Amino acid sequence: MQTNDELWKGALEDLRFEFIQKFYPDLYPYIDHSHENPIEFLDKELAQLHADSEVGGKKVDKLMGVHLRGIRDMRIIYIHVEAQGYPDPLFDERNFTYFYRLIDLYGKNVTMLVILTDPSPNYKPSIYRYDFMGVHLSYQYPVYKILEENPETLAASENLFDVTFLTAYWAIQKKRGKLTDEDLAECKLDLMRRLLSKNVDKVKIRKLFDFIKQYVSFEKSEITATFERKFDELVKIEKNMGITEIIIRQAEDRAAERVQAAEAKAKLYVEQALAKIDEQVARLAAQAAAQAAAQAAAQAAA
Repeated sequence: MQTNDELWKGALEDLRFEFIQKFYPDLYPYIDHSHENPIEFLDKELAQLHADSEVGGKKVDKLMGVHLRGIRDMRIIYIHVEAQGYPDPLFDERNFTYFYRLIDLYGKNVTMLVILTDPSPNYKPSIYRYDFMGVHLSYQYPVYKILEENPETLAASENLFDVTFLTAYWAIQKKRGKLTDEDLAECKLDLMRRLLSKNVDKVKIRKLFDFIKQYVSFEKSEITATFERKFDELVKIEKNMGITEIIIRQAEDRAAERVQAAEAKAKLYVEQALAKIDEQVARLAAQAAAQAAAQAAAQAAA
């Protein structure tokens, strides 16, 4: 079974476009899809970033190179993403160390994002300060804390990356004692059912199924067994979705054809009814005109 650290790294790679769309929506339209690898992961450069690091702490991070077109002086930007799952007093310093190493490596167009997956409501690092003998430095970076998110907003989101955040949100609530094993299992299964109801690429569905399944295990063995059985049932449904989608699409096409035929028939009926009304109106108008002419002639003769 994969660890949560591996799951986050996998999610960033599998849902890289959804990630950019969520956190950098203004840049998303400018991604250069003509590039061989529009969003690449710079593992070798990341290894250099970690090399000889004296600042402790377990690292769950990825370095993205996002290729752009249509923005002057921004052919590529570098995004360092780090997931932090526990309070670390040295985190600010470590984050700043990575940042200045990236600036030293690339010179410009470098940004950072921290995703906090911890259950502590009071832990939210976002700034590193250095003050020494007249030197004052303040380095502030953006932070996304999953615990602070609204689960209803995440559930309603069309961005698939929010599926990972909602999964983590329920897991955090389980750690905080807000959910039981039974609650967590139902939340996970409900999330999977929601995915099946959406028009989502099957490969991504399978990746997300794995994330949902493996992110935080259950304490009770009987809940694990029940969840595994229901999970397998949903996987079978997902595998059969190809045939199901064809059947549904064919039914929808037939229904659309019937609607179009009914609309055409109704339109013809309305046109015929209007034509009859026009004939009646014309006949009545002719009769009225004839009567008026006859009365005028009678008056003239008198």
